[in-house]
Amino acid sequence: YFYTMISNIPNNVLSALDKCIDQVKSNLRPYVSDPISDFTRERKLNFEQLVKFYLQLQAKSNNSELNDYFAEVDSMPSSSALSQAKGKVSYKAFERIFHKLSHSFELSKTWKGYYILACDGSDVNIPSNHNDIETLCQNGTGKSYNQFHLNALYDCHNEIYWDASIDGSTKTRECDAMKQMINRG
Repeated sequence: YFYTMISNIPNNVLSALDKCIDQVKSNLRPYVSDPISDFTRERKLNFEQLVKFYLQLQAKSNNSELNDYFAEVDSMPSSSALSQAKGKVSYKAFERIFHKLSHSFELSKTWKGYYILACDGSDVNIPSNHNDIETLCQNGTGKSYNQFHLNALYDCHNEIYWDASIDGSTKTRECDAMKQMINRG
């Protein structure tokens, strides 16, 4: 199902994504809560399926997303199993897959030998959680909500994201985030 959802993406990108997921999967220890037992047994929702599931989310309920993703009911994990699997994986696994994928392609287009990069940030609303102080915001009426700030570094000629950085709700780190992303690149 994953491939039908993103069928407009060229096969070389899908192939590169599969390779990057496999590379991270082959060394999961740094990316899971318990390196001894997490994703070591055969389950309905293995690491590769979990990653691909999250890459195709469409802002529906967990049950709707699971029904859409898994073609057969027998192979579909429960919403509880999804939550448990998600809790085992660090966001750093997704970050590593992203970096591996973005560096999988030859970036050959430049302007007089220079890459033309654009960096900007966006606020991303996330589910409300009053206990998450880092992402908690209040509007002018005193109503609270949660959001994080996403900074992205984009190569304008090669049409690919080089890097991304996620911060709490404040925008005070945009310049520092850009410098860090350029230095990592």
